[in-house]
Amino acid sequence: MTTTLRPEQISTAQKAGVDSFFNLANTLFGGVEKVIELNLQTARAALAETSANTRQDHAREGPQRMVRGSGHRAGPYAEQVQSYGDTFWRSHRPLRRNFSSSLKPVTKSITGGYRSLSTT
Repeated sequence: MTTTLRPEQISTAQKAGVDSFFNLANTLFGGVEKVIELNLQTARAALAETSANTRQDHAREGPQRMVRGSGHRAGPYAEQVQSYGDTFWRSHRPLRRNFSSSLKPVTKSITGGYRSLSTT
């Protein structure tokens, strides 16, 4: 049993595939932009804070005590790491949702195409 597709079916499937590809690509680039922005903000803040803390410790305590007593900042740094992770995942929930919803039409068209091939 041979199944032939009409040119309209092929054209519609190709258009849906191209549209889905560009929707997914735009969603992906939006997510990459958010990650880059978050990383730049985090790096700037960490650099500024480290610079300020180092200058403050050096002026107040001298180099020897500064090296010995730098462990008191572990708590705040751990909180900052946790905050970064929370911000990262919070900003990517919509991205994952959009990506999943963008895949649904593609999945339906693929499975629908296979069903139509198997029933004809």
